[in-house]
Amino acid sequence: MTKSPLPRALLRATGEAHLPVLELEISEQFQFCVDAGVSSAAELLVHLPRVALHDHVSLSLSAFRQSVEVGMAASGDHDAELLRACIDAFTAGYLGHLQRHLMQARGIAGPSASAFEIAGARGHA
Repeated sequence: MTKSPLPRALLRATGEAHLPVLELEISEQFQFCVDAGVSSAAELLVHLPRVALHDHVSLSLSAFRQSVEVGMAASGDHDAELLRACIDAFTAGYLGHLQRHLMQARGIAGPSASAFEIAGARGHA
């Protein structure tokens, strides 16, 4: 897939210098959604093994969706496609953060891994 020349969202290290910063196939306008997903996944990692992944991801997605819906309703926006793009970007941030940790644990990811594209982190342009 050819990269679009439009600015893209980044999967940032957020205080974890050992994790690579990766460019996602998601428009930069959804960076706040990606960052929210990364923050949520980071919280999961802090609380492992007391929190189950399936519970955390489900509750996190639900809370994020509700927040976005409230914000959109307050601004009079009811665009279902925009909501879906926000949720997709949140999910890419959440799963991308976990994937970076898994890759690092397996010795695959390091500071030089910035050329990696997160598989499945393709979203709306």
